[in-house]
Amino acid sequence: MKKSIMVFFLVFLLIKVNAQNSVEGIVYDENGKILVGASVYFPELNKGSTTDSKGSFFIGDLPKGKQKIQISFIGYITEFISLDLSSQENTIEVHMQQAVLKSQEVVVSGGYVSSQHENAVKIDILSIDDIIKSGTPNFMEALTNVPGVDMISKGPGVAKPVIRGLSMNDILVLNNGVRIENYQYSENHPLGIDQTDIERVEIIKGPASLLYGSDAIGGVLNFIKEKPASIGATDIKYFGVFNSNTLGFDNNISVKSSGKGLFAGINIGHKTHNDYLQGGGEYVHNSKFNEKTLSLCSGFSGKKGVYRLYYDYFKQDLGMSVPPAISLISERSR
Repeated sequence: MKKSIMVFFLVFLLIKVNAQNSVEGIVYDENGKILVGASVYFPELNKGSTTDSKGSFFIGDLPKGKQKIQISFIGYITEFISLDLSSQENTIEVHMQQAVLKSQEVVVSGGYVSSQHENAVKIDILSIDDIIKSGTPNFMEALTNVPGVDMISKGPGVAKPVIRGLSMNDILVLNNGVRIENYQYSENHPLGIDQTDIERVEIIKGPASLLYGSDAIGGVLNFIKEKPASIGATDIKYFGVFNSNTLGFDNNISVKSSGKGLFAGINIGHKTHNDYLQGGGEYVHNSKFNEKTLSLCSGFSGKKGVYRLYYDYFKQDLGMSVPPAISLISERSR
């Protein structure tokens, strides 16, 4: 009898230790109508899901403690809810309000997650959709759509950011929070970042940029990588663009997959562009460029924490429109 009680106690203890916290709920609009396809995401855990045909969602394998959950849907204001995951099963109901103009951006630059309204530092957000719609093969040129941001260019493939008149050593560039130190040395060094796996670009201008150090006196560019796929889903995307002025092609394919605890993704990109053709029929000598990119990510999200691993490969073959090179170019080429 004692052995049976002891075995039962050990089994009960083992089940208790291995129990996992979870969150489930339903997302409604302000009129009580369910929202199908709403995004439910834990930004600090890199874990999320979408609502099904009944407007419900379930996310498991969550750590104990306080977590902030983000609920977003096109045409509605993004909601942020703080949850105390002290129990194994947690249930919530979310009622979203329609957005009159635009939903709030998500800010993660300061090491925490908040809405732009709650953040004291003004951050300009440029999404990947805005970059694609700009229609330029030059990633840096797309950023100049933000007021106060310009560039120093020696060709479509060679460009450096300028924020409020300051550049090079006065601009701090972060790739998912990691400093990039390869572009400051001269105007001939390119940015060295491609948009293949970028979700958005955060731009900080003015005195607030000094929070990042004296080398950010001009401003900060923070390139945020895209989120993993929803739990149990595999996302495959292809993106292609043809530019008539350069007879150039941009191709990118990405595959993302996420399981119960593990997530991984791969992005492969290739750009090839001829010398830029101007309006009068003349081409810009030696403005051609070619790029090859490979981005890998993997990680684990569970009750013991979140672990992420990133690898970026970026190779550029650049032409530069500078006097010594122009005199050597006799015909348009790739």
